[in-house]
Amino acid sequence: MAEIRSSDGNINTELQPEFGWNYEGGIHLQSVNNRFQAEAALYYFKLEQAIVRRLDSNGAEYFVNAGGTDQKGIELKAAFTAINNPSGNFNLLRIWSSYTFNDFEFTDYVVGSSDYSGNELTGVPKNISVTGIDLNTRWGISLYTSISYTSKLPLNDANDEYARSYTLLLAKIAWRKQLGSRTAIELFAGADNLLNEEYSLGNDINAFGKRYYNPAAINNYFGGLSFAF
Repeated sequence: MAEIRSSDGNINTELQPEFGWNYEGGIHLQSVNNRFQAEAALYYFKLEQAIVRRLDSNGAEYFVNAGGTDQKGIELKAAFTAINNPSGNFNLLRIWSSYTFNDFEFTDYVVGSSDYSGNELTGVPKNISVTGIDLNTRWGISLYTSISYTSKLPLNDANDEYARSYTLLLAKIAWRKQLGSRTAIELFAGADNLLNEEYSLGNDINAFGKRYYNPAAINNYFGGLSFAF
């Protein structure tokens, strides 16, 4: 409904539904003691009448059909539990990582005199990876940290403007205290974007006048108190 009647207030009677076929296969592995787990998935999605978002001169969004797309990808995930000892000083130490490869491109996509067939699908990065470490201790102190990477991505169908790649580092520490069998209190603090990256948080793809970018905070800090019962 949001695509048929978008934020410009008009009813788009020319918009057609997307349709296609998706082929996917995967595998899941885990060790006998479940300390190591891994997953892999491979897929191919052939989509016709792909719906693409655009922005007009007033910043209102609308949607058009963009021919077809070929979407090929790989998704990988692995986790290793180095420590899992509820009675030890360090209860849990877990290292995990995931990776996504997106090979998405337009097929048979012509707008006026412009032929975008073979171009990368707008707004989709080719590579995304996330790696993290989780640590829990017997004293109720926990540490969580993760680092993520997103490769550059095309901002318009012509692929002549790209948002640059960026890496984000997050860290959080928490202290949790159990107060009886049904009540707990937790203090936490953390920091995001510790590498002080300048990046766009949510791009407006195909924006009029090349107004693609939205501001994102540089290194910032947070903290709080939670009470559960």
